[in-house]
Amino acid sequence: MIRVHLYKILFFFFVGGFFFSGCKLSAQNFALHKSYTQSTRPNYAPNTAPPTDSSSLTDGIFTDGYFWAERSTVGWDKKPVTITIDLEKLQTVGEVTFNTARNIKAEVYFPQNVFLFVSDNDKNYRYVGDLANSRENQQGTYLVKKFSLNKLKVVARFISLVIIPKGNYIFCDEIEVMKGSGSLSPMKMLIPKASLIDAVDSLKLLEFEIKNLARVFDNLKSISTIKNLTAKFNSIGSKMNSMNQSPDDIKELRESIHSNYATFLRGTYNTSFILEKYNPWADSTEFYKPTESVSSLNYSFNVADKGVEYGAFMLTNTQSSDKDFNFEIRNTDSSIFDLQLFNVIYVPSSDFAQVADPLIPIKDKITMQPGISKMVLFKIAGKKSGSSESKILVQSGTRQVLLNISTTVLPKFNNSDQNNLNANNFAYLNLPMLERRPEEAVKDLFAHHINTIDVPPSFLPQFNSNDYKPFLDYISYFKGVKNILLFTNYSSNENFNNSGKFMSLSWKRDFIVWYRNLVKVIKENGFSGSKIYLFPYDEVHGTIIEDFKNFAIWVKSALPEIKLYATLSTKDAVHNILPLVDVGQIYEEVNLLGNLPKHNAEIWLYNVYQNARSLSPYTSYRLMAWRAFLNEATGIGFWNYADEDRDEILNLFWQPLLNPARSYSVIYNGPLKEIVSSRRWEAFKLGIEDYSFLQQYAKKYSLDKAKNLASKVINYPDSVSLADEVRNTIIEQLR
Repeated sequence: MIRVHLYKILFFFFVGGFFFSGCKLSAQNFALHKSYTQSTRPNYAPNTAPPTDSSSLTDGIFTDGYFWAERSTVGWDKKPVTITIDLEKLQTVGEVTFNTARNIKAEVYFPQNVFLFVSDNDKNYRYVGDLANSRENQQGTYLVKKFSLNKLKVVARFISLVIIPKGNYIFCDEIEVMKGSGSLSPMKMLIPKASLIDAVDSLKLLEFEIKNLARVFDNLKSISTIKNLTAKFNSIGSKMNSMNQSPDDIKELRESIHSNYATFLRGTYNTSFILEKYNPWADSTEFYKPTESVSSLNYSFNVADKGVEYGAFMLTNTQSSDKDFNFEIRNTDSSIFDLQLFNVIYVPSSDFAQVADPLIPIKDKITMQPGISKMVLFKIAGKKSGSSESKILVQSGTRQVLLNISTTVLPKFNNSDQNNLNANNFAYLNLPMLERRPEEAVKDLFAHHINTIDVPPSFLPQFNSNDYKPFLDYISYFKGVKNILLFTNYSSNENFNNSGKFMSLSWKRDFIVWYRNLVKVIKENGFSGSKIYLFPYDEVHGTIIEDFKNFAIWVKSALPEIKLYATLSTKDAVHNILPLVDVGQIYEEVNLLGNLPKHNAEIWLYNVYQNARSLSPYTSYRLMAWRAFLNEATGIGFWNYADEDRDEILNLFWQPLLNPARSYSVIYNGPLKEIVSSRRWEAFKLGIEDYSFLQQYAKKYSLDKAKNLASKVINYPDSVSLADEVRNTIIEQLR
């Protein structure tokens, strides 16, 4: 309840601050040498301020040198942070500054937000504005910049800045609180300190609403019926600054854009709705301009036995009110293939955009607002060889459009070579999104050809323990899995330390017994066909490289049968560790596949996808398998199947996205225990099947010829239909 209440209140206070005057600021900095608290200790290492630092932000010293390579800079990695400065007595504040830096090449960006709150007593706060809400807050080359809110007339003792990163990092070397003039009577609408997080969430939701609406308006303003709304659009900003903004204003303007765009479409195409064939992996927008109106659409697919294919169409409502659209599937022979229909709904993503991503099964109908376009995706799953015709009837009112779908399921690809690409996405069943639905998650993972699991450290038995139940309960969900990775995470120094110091003689002795017993237990409990790998360190880097080398050399001599797996995210790690392991999963961005050291390891590829929702299903997810084939890698993966920033919040498809950069998952949670797929997740699955076709082609015609086809696709990643074209060529030549 409090979040909804704050959301309404904060509409009055957003954008630029709500205390204004024309006062001339003096140079006095009230924050100089004042104490402050931090919600998160500095954790960016090794060249910036240490975690113990508590003075650099108010010491008056600005960084001289490369910003995040100096001790005068304070850095945080993967964490928002709240900094509260005690001015020691009430002061009239005219300006607050935050000095930071960016460099897109280093994946460092200016903060997404620097929300400013002030208080007289550190118990109740007032919202002032967002220092980072500036036209100069853009991506780009290396630049140090001081963001500020000025011309304030705020009386306060405590200054609290809530900094939200855009990406992984926050850097700052100095915060200033400059003297103002005049006085101000207390404001009535106060936020309890314990509710500041709710207030920040409300501000972020409001920011998204406003900036998303600005994107929509900017894309459509050339249309005359939309252009007429310019004055109404501009008035929103002035109302904000005059503290007279109503939540209903934005809703009313958005509805006006909907109805006016519908009028434009209806006048252009003279029909109540438009259906158009669309690529299932292409970008999609709510306000889409169709190219033509048709009465029927024709599709033709070749599908591997037990394989999948996808098609899509764009549906646009040109009527002036909400309308229901009914769908009827007519499949002449459901024994040959299954046909499913999905509403691809729009969800918030980064940069204040909406993206079409979650796939919501359509049972019979959907309701659409005026002027809105929706992608509708259908999935064909081959069951047995044969050919069949199916139809999808789309109807609203008296108008209907028929989709004719001709499908052939091919038998020759039902063999042992199909889907043998190793695939993992670090799907820990104890993640908040999965802990209440492990069976559903595992079923979904297997359905998308994930054949490798990672057992988290917390489920591994301790040394000298006979309690294997938590471990066996965990792996029991994955019967039939191809690869098991035992993730010990030695770099955390939290695991297996009950037998003396790591790599001591007693530790080594206990490790050998522990490992052999664990392998025996795995084999005896239904996993005799699974390959077992020890995963000792994640993303080996820095001093951990030497630790890994020492461990690997010892363990290979003590346990010749052991197999080691490593994720390698730096060039040094690749050159030092790859010769020592059996599987090296290399971060794609390292780009060393043409210059690897001498080794006998299998090469897998992986990537880490921040802002995952906003990424191309085609380029980032489907083509990963094509890149693996081209580089003769035998495995792929990405972080992560179900990882979101706010652990206490499930990734429900109707929820707002509060921290876009920290969204990694490819699935959503439904209201019960169901797993909701996404276009990205389906594209990844399809890529694994593409890999199988490429393998078959290489066996029949040669690896070089298959690589040439893969290169054709990889070299033109923006041509989202190219993989399907090449895939169809392969199928025709293999038949």
